[in-house]
Amino acid sequence: MQYLISVIHDSGDLATAAEAFATAVERWPAGGVPPNPGGWLTTTANRKAIDRIRRENKRDDRHKEAQMVYDDCPSLPAPSMTTGSG
Repeated sequence: MQYLISVIHDSGDLATAAEAFATAVERWPAGGVPPNPGGWLTTTANRKAIDRIRRENKRDDRHKEAQMVYDDCPSLPAPSMTTGSG
């Protein structure tokens, strides 16, 4: 229980805790349970949260870069935000 509270407090995300637990379920049967399972889960969850933040930042940077390229190309038509019906 302490693990769950710690991970949610640190990452603000229950999904990160669940993802770390799923990783443990995959790895521990073959490699054995580590000496400090709570520490392993906490470390894994924190690393997954950092990875997620990095992916989101890269995605945001790519979107900004694409917008700058689009803004520099006046010959491109404006993207349509509506869907055609028929």
